[in-house]
Amino acid sequence: MVLAALLWYSYAKDPLGGMKQSKVEVVQDQRLKDFMDKVLDAIEKNDKRGLYKFFGSGDPMVFDRNYLRKVFKEQDFCPADVKEYRKVSRPDGIFYQAEVISEKRTKRYLFTISENDGIFTVSSVEEN
Repeated sequence: MVLAALLWYSYAKDPLGGMKQSKVEVVQDQRLKDFMDKVLDAIEKNDKRGLYKFFGSGDPMVFDRNYLRKVFKEQDFCPADVKEYRKVSRPDGIFYQAEVISEKRTKRYLFTISENDGIFTVSSVEEN
């Protein structure tokens, strides 16, 4: 596996080119803030159905496995505050990130957010 990765890296002209071309800027978008307020409210209320509609996973089983059984398994995520919103522009598209601090857990989480036709959806949540 490592050998395959090394071969790919050595033959690729610019394996990290897309990341190098990313432009990251801090943004203050009220629509994004309103969206994340709704997401955090659903998390705080343990409203699993309400939370599901904010995620773009499509498959309820994937949502359950990746989020409800992991990140949101315990009801200690909230209170939480968004520290910063970022807009990431890459040649293949634009997405947003919200850096969220869970006060009880004292951990940071990175919510990656997509926008399609003016509608936001959470693409992923990772401990940061």
